[in-house]
Amino acid sequence: MRAPRWLLGASVALVLVGAGAPAAAADARSVLADRRFGFCHDERYPLTEGEAAWCPLLPAADPICPAFRAACLAPRAEFDGPPGAVAARRKGAPTAGGGEGRREGARRGPAGGRDDRRSADADTSASEGADKAPEDEPEPELEPGALGAFAHALVWLIVGGMIVVLLAQLRGGGGRRRPPPRAAEEDAEAPGGPLVAPPVDAAELGVDGLLGRAEAHLRAGELEAAIADAHAALLHRLAERERIRLHPSLTNGDHVRALRGDPPLQDDLRRVVRVVERVHFGHAPIVRADAEGLLGQVRSAMSKIAGVLLLLWTGLACDDAPSYPWSHSPSGAAGVLELLRDRGLEVDYRLETLDALDPAGPSPIVVDGAELSEREWSALLDHVRGGGRALLAGFGDDLPSELEITPKARAGAQMPPLADDLVPGRALVIPGDRGLASTHEGAVVLRADADGVAYGVRIRLGDGLLVVLADDRLLTNGALAIPDNGEVLVGLVSALGDRVELVEGGVRDLAIEGGADDPFEAVARAHLTPAILQLLALALLLFLWRGAHFGRPQDPPPPSRRRFAEHVQALARHYERAGARRHALRLYAGWAMERIVERHGGGVGGGAPRGLHRLARRIAARTGQDETAVMRLLAEAQHAQSAPDDDHRGDAEDLRVLRELGDLVDPPAKRGERGER
Repeated sequence: MRAPRWLLGASVALVLVGAGAPAAAADARSVLADRRFGFCHDERYPLTEGEAAWCPLLPAADPICPAFRAACLAPRAEFDGPPGAVAARRKGAPTAGGGEGRREGARRGPAGGRDDRRSADADTSASEGADKAPEDEPEPELEPGALGAFAHALVWLIVGGMIVVLLAQLRGGGGRRRPPPRAAEEDAEAPGGPLVAPPVDAAELGVDGLLGRAEAHLRAGELEAAIADAHAALLHRLAERERIRLHPSLTNGDHVRALRGDPPLQDDLRRVVRVVERVHFGHAPIVRADAEGLLGQVRSAMSKIAGVLLLLWTGLACDDAPSYPWSHSPSGAAGVLELLRDRGLEVDYRLETLDALDPAGPSPIVVDGAELSEREWSALLDHVRGGGRALLAGFGDDLPSELEITPKARAGAQMPPLADDLVPGRALVIPGDRGLASTHEGAVVLRADADGVAYGVRIRLGDGLLVVLADDRLLTNGALAIPDNGEVLVGLVSALGDRVELVEGGVRDLAIEGGADDPFEAVARAHLTPAILQLLALALLLFLWRGAHFGRPQDPPPPSRRRFAEHVQALARHYERAGARRHALRLYAGWAMERIVERHGGGVGGGAPRGLHRLARRIAARTGQDETAVMRLLAEAQHAQSAPDDDHRGDAEDLRVLRELGDLVDPPAKRGERGER
């Protein structure tokens, strides 16, 4: 069924309109939705007294910053150092609710910083809007002073316990136990049998008991038993930590492969296994260096296992309190910068002085606290007269006298747009009591309260434009929590041009004074001294863990080959216990026939023999044996090799054929010359 033409045309039009429509412009709500702005998402966010001045003005319905109202009742912020861009903000003591607790917090707070100049504003606004504050009471918190000494003592107690336990692990376990009397072996060791004692019952001794008994065996010169106990101690410690699984069917290789997720620990276990297998199957006799080296490797591996606990204990000493950076607080400007940049404006901090401003360059926005010199003020005004634009926020009596602007008390926070406003149709809400009055002939009031006290004016100086605000609250993140404030800010800054530079006191100080004179000053400015000391202490523990010797240094033993005969003898004893005579003959016959063909020939290029008769004739001619007996032996070997292994037990006749094949491959006369029996 064909679709109507009008439906097809409408669909195409909708697609084209959707494709050509620009993306929705960012607003204050989308900016503050970022979780980094904690005052909008954490109801326990610690506000300063100046930031709390926004509380009576926050909307109750459909708030832009949802958690801001609840944070108004949380304990006020305290700082490690004066408030500023590098200040460490933390939660202070809980207030008793209402203005008294907040004013008491203001008296306890640190001096200096932009926020302290707003303490009086906070008190006035809080008293005016006390009936609008949220009704929820904050949960009681403990006074920091009550737990301060105990918390510090607890931290150092944990650190001391970590050091004691780690040193105990480095010494080879949590104490030594007296080794129990050695159990009598049930079966006597046969000649050529295993070189180590049977496995020890770890359930009775435990890991520390096994390790202590290994050291006792080493002191007594019982090297084989020491190696066996140390090996068993390491395996059982790994099993306790659930790093491997102990089972009779699993080999040392299986245990090494099980640790592939932990390469350092896998390397230690691989070294221990190499020592054990070299002792078991090496041709060299056991020496004391083998046992001491293995015990050292076992202690190293156990210390790595204890290192995991060290990391967990270190985490207990860390402060997991949330971090509240100044830039994303209500007093910071990170949200303001993000909003302006999302609207297409180029915004940066100015690092140089204002002595030489480029008329074609960015327009400066100078906030209170920049502390401009007379030369900079003169350069700024000359820049405006020459056709430039600038914005001044705050300063009060510090403004140049030629601007004819004086501070004046402002009573209302609500400021509707005026006829000559740069952003018509948007109300401006700014807390506090700071206003201004201007008698300059070129001044035009942009915003004023109900009594006519101006908050912002614009002044024509020569060919340029200068905007002056009573304070810098509009340039902070807290202002974005009030509806329309963000749009007023964008419109006001857009009037300065597409490129602006923020001149802020803290950034200017860092840029003009330069960086730290030495690394210690840099660490102190960043408040990293406690963290650096803790890292140095951890590095010292790591040196003691991996760098210190566990005993007198000795040269490692030279590498040696494993004796293949030991493997063959052990395998033969397994076949003997199982009674698998026929199975052993079938396997040995295949290997022996290959060796006989290689040695006596009979095939092209050393391949399969052309016939058993020809091979028997060659063997008889070379060895002097009866050709008939050799032929019979070869036929029986070929039959055993090709016959199915249904009856693997066989009988004594199979053993006779196996021995005669062995004499044919390796004659007794040659074994006598080598001294073998």
